[in-house]
Amino acid sequence: MQWWNDFVDWFYSPAGQTVLLGAVIPFVAILVSGIIATAIARGSIKRLMRSHDRELKASAVIGLLDSARQASVWHSLLPNEQLAADRSMGAADVQLRMLPIPGASVAANWAGHEIREFKRASATFTLQFDAPLAEFRDRLIDWESNPRRARKIFERDLARWSEDRSREDQLLQQEQDAWAAQQNPAPRLDDSAATPVVTAPAPVPIPPSGPTLVPDPVPVADGEPSPAFAPVRPTQPFRRPEPVRPEAVRPEAVRSESAHPEPVRPDRSYSSAARLDDNVDAGGGTSVNPRLLASSDDDQTQVTSVMPPIGTRPLRPSLPQQIHDADEEPGAVERPTDEPYAPPIPAAFGRPRGSED
Repeated sequence: MQWWNDFVDWFYSPAGQTVLLGAVIPFVAILVSGIIATAIARGSIKRLMRSHDRELKASAVIGLLDSARQASVWHSLLPNEQLAADRSMGAADVQLRMLPIPGASVAANWAGHEIREFKRASATFTLQFDAPLAEFRDRLIDWESNPRRARKIFERDLARWSEDRSREDQLLQQEQDAWAAQQNPAPRLDDSAATPVVTAPAPVPIPPSGPTLVPDPVPVADGEPSPAFAPVRPTQPFRRPEPVRPEAVRPEAVRSESAHPEPVRPDRSYSSAARLDDNVDAGGGTSVNPRLLASSDDDQTQVTSVMPPIGTRPLRPSLPQQIHDADEEPGAVERPTDEPYAPPIPAAFGRPRGSED
């Protein structure tokens, strides 16, 4: 106990009082003030963060409530309004999931399920959405005030909905299977066809590319019946016809022919006919039958059809000569010509001019 007595003596001594008042008491005061300031700052920061979180939760809840109201009248909205409502729903869902609150994702899943149900029932239950909307609002406000307790309620609701959905999906799948079975009934197999028999496909013969050779037909006797098929002739492979190409003509030959054409010389038959026509028109000389002249010319030289030069008269006998020929040979048959048919001329019009005088 001696050390305690020594400490008490030093504490009440002037040196002890100086150390106590100059170092110990200020240190303790600074430490206590720091602790108090830290507590005050912590409380204020907590209140600030709590108010900020409350604002975020309130904005998220307000966005979800607005989305639920728009979902309740979804089928009466315009396309632009539906697009804006979808955007606000997505923004509210993301904002709710990003809150630093336990159970924020669970609350977002629960709110999304409720909004989808509102959209689905908006076509028929538009006038009965007041109570569901009020319940939806109260549940979200309860979650905002007490997230931990509301989280458990949301989890129970989600589990129940998942079970109901799985049952509905199973019933729907069974109905679809039954409908498919009614539409496509399974074929019934007989007892004899219970064991399937697999047969290999017969090989398909490939015809040769060249002509096929067919043996000569065997002669059939008179008493034997004739075969029902006709002999097949060998077929030739298909060949495409070669294109017809015009013969190449040198341009020098064409130019020479066009520059120096060969003159056309009249034949003897043409000169004889021309002289006959001139003599008849002039009224002098004896009239000669053109057929006899043509026959005499054919005996000596071959008659060639040459076009008369431009400006000459055609080879056609005059009208008195035609009448004279008709009177001279009544039974003769004229050769067919290319001249157009003319009706017969009456005798009054065929008299010579000398008789009228």
